Amino acid sequence: CLCTVYLCLSDYVFFRTNVKCCLGPPLAPLFGKLKCNPAGCRAACSKDYAFPNGEEMVHMDCVKGEWIVRHNIYPKLPDCNPTKCDPPCLNQGVCVGAGKCKCPKGFSGKQCEIEVKACEKPADTEKQTHLCTLT
Repeated sequence: CLCTVYLCLSDYVFFRTNVKCCLGPPLAPLFGKLKCNPAGCRAACSKDYAFPNGEEMVHMDCVKGEWIVRHNIYPKLPDCNPTKCDPPCLNQGVCVGAGKCKCPKGFSGKQCEIEVKACEKPADTEKQTHLCTLT
């Protein structure tokens, strides 16, 4: 299938060309919605969901008959992932996915509940990092 499109060049001159068109819109992501117009589609995640890179919306273009995520940030449109952590992250940790916390320096654990500090290096080891748990 070929579609006629009009492209606007940098000097505001339109030029007409035929390109291979996409046969229908792409599939919507799981836990998200899809809105399309002749210029392309945008996929948006539902509340409390995001794409793997943390964005709540991505744009897609029909290129040579295939739907491509703009800027090639994904090889194909991924599903939306939960962004809330239950139980929540502690000690100013940031929820980066369902049940996954990114802990600030000095904390570890599933919810950043464990305070850690660097220990002094034992005299008989080299090039190793040792962590201590504060009690």
